[in-house]
Amino acid sequence: MSNMHDRSAVQRSLDTLILSYHRMHREPRPVFADVLTSGRSQRWRFSILMAVLVVSIMLLADGAVHDSVRKAMTANPTLKSGFQILTRLGSSGWILIVSAAIGLVLSVSNWQNLPSSQRQNRLRWYANANFVFFTVALSGTLASLIKNTIGRARPKWFDQFGTLHFDFAAFQSSFASFPSGHATTFGAFCMAMALLTPRIWPVWLGLALLGGFSRVAVGAHYLSDIVAGLTFGAAFVWLSARFLARRGVMFHANRSWLPRRRRYI
Repeated sequence: MSNMHDRSAVQRSLDTLILSYHRMHREPRPVFADVLTSGRSQRWRFSILMAVLVVSIMLLADGAVHDSVRKAMTANPTLKSGFQILTRLGSSGWILIVSAAIGLVLSVSNWQNLPSSQRQNRLRWYANANFVFFTVALSGTLASLIKNTIGRARPKWFDQFGTLHFDFAAFQSSFASFPSGHATTFGAFCMAMALLTPRIWPVWLGLALLGGFSRVAVGAHYLSDIVAGLTFGAAFVWLSARFLARRGVMFHANRSWLPRRRRYI
């Protein structure tokens, strides 16, 4: 790797990816393993609690919330237009394009010749871009598979079928409501950014909640779809950060529930 600056752009990119792969897949460090397995029972309790919450909302609140929001949006088309703009941020396409572009540009550049501080800064940006890209892409792919398999009817079928109509494995957009793909992206992206920029985590929390609710406001999903999607996306990123922390990559393991960003990769 010492002569990476003498290699072609494609070779430098491949070398960087291979180096990242080997660092990420090395064996967990024992000091991290004890810390990260200590809260396993709490994580199971949290999972059960969220499952009960989602099912309760689905059975008891989805219909009423849908009716109330639909009436409010009909009475205030300007507000609905605002949510229609906001909901576009939950499309994973722009996130994946931007993060992939940043990662690609950095991987083919000659940053190995730079002073140590600049090299560390670029390496940090490269790791951040890859973390965002892969967590958003993988969580979105899994959510898409799950929701198409479950086959819950979207709110546009509410008057005909109600809130609990399922067409399992339909693989049709009209029957792919649970969990919300956009909410999954909001949850994943905002959790990733909260981990990478923890000082402004309330901003990312607010964006996730508003972005998720926008899917209800535009009539694309029920409230339970949003809660499930936000939870799934955020949990996927959180578990990914814990996976990396166990290997000493990007994050520190600690006894709090949230991994802490490392100063150096």
